[in-house]
Amino acid sequence: MPAQRSRRSDYGERDGLESLQIRGVVPSACYAPADGDIALERARPIVKSQTWRISRESKDLQDLAYSLIKLDQECINGIEKMGTELHFGMPNQDEDATSETDATIKQFIADFRTIMSGEHGPSIKYLRSSSLGILWVEVRRRIRYCMNLHSVPANDPTINNTKKIISALDENASSVAKTVIRTFESEQLDDKMLEALRVRWLNLDSIHGTFARNTHPKRKSESWQELMDRISQTPSSSQTQSTIAFMMWSTFIVTNILTLPTVALGWQYSIHKTGTTKDSDFWFLLQSCGMALLNLFTVALPMWKGTNLPKASSTILWIFMAAGAISAIAAPGFYLYLPTEWSSFLNIIAGAIQAFATLQIALTAETLPGRHLKRE
Repeated sequence: MPAQRSRRSDYGERDGLESLQIRGVVPSACYAPADGDIALERARPIVKSQTWRISRESKDLQDLAYSLIKLDQECINGIEKMGTELHFGMPNQDEDATSETDATIKQFIADFRTIMSGEHGPSIKYLRSSSLGILWVEVRRRIRYCMNLHSVPANDPTINNTKKIISALDENASSVAKTVIRTFESEQLDDKMLEALRVRWLNLDSIHGTFARNTHPKRKSESWQELMDRISQTPSSSQTQSTIAFMMWSTFIVTNILTLPTVALGWQYSIHKTGTTKDSDFWFLLQSCGMALLNLFTVALPMWKGTNLPKASSTILWIFMAAGAISAIAAPGFYLYLPTEWSSFLNIIAGAIQAFATLQIALTAETLPGRHLKRE
């Protein structure tokens, strides 16, 4: 219990991190569910389970997980390096607390190695859990103690090693920030992931605040507030997609409306008679219908392979494409047996349907958000 109180006080009000308290320090407690959070798995807290593993299609989430693993590994490295140097004088370093922290660290190290070796993949719960905050509190506590050693000269090896640890954390945090932005743009970053990131970042901000009193390289990573400001200014993929959709639909509608006057004029000046195979217009029409069929085929092929269109929309689009193909095939026959303007009308319909189908495929080319997490 004394160890638990010291941890809570270290999370506490001194650095304004009251909301980051962890329920205990023993490994089993660290993995226990927190209010409003999904905990890490008790046996394997980081590696994937069959239910919540990150699917291979979700590249942004996988990149975020692996970049976070590297950052957490640097945090563990910092704890281990400073542990050998600072155990001689750190307060609240009773044997029980030290052994519990060491056991937690060993568990995380084992899981990190399992993931980086390719034996397992990271779990989605790893991205959503704040349990690794215990590592960040520990490294922050040790760095703060080191920087408060007034009797240690600025050029002491301990201080220099601490600077290297902070620089490594800073560099990796900068890489994580870029991945966070990409994940947000693809609309895969949920509130629990943001909270888990906040746990790390507020401790990192506190570390930089402690270190600011000493000579150190300029910080590369953004503060938590700066990262949140950047995220708030970043358009999501749905916003970008909406803009593209509006532009494409506007172009499609305006183009079709502008063809109406030319169709009306063509109808007015038509001789209203059937054509023959000796007419040059017949062969031009045949070539145009052939190209329309080819274009419809190039659209139908990716649709047959699979798209992100809802089933109802996909069915309607298949019906439209079938109507377009029938129009393209029937147009030459209409030219020979009906007034020629009807064949031109069918050809226009086939072209419009082909453009409409291409538009739908273009708007669904990217994987829809929310399809990345698979319950397997």
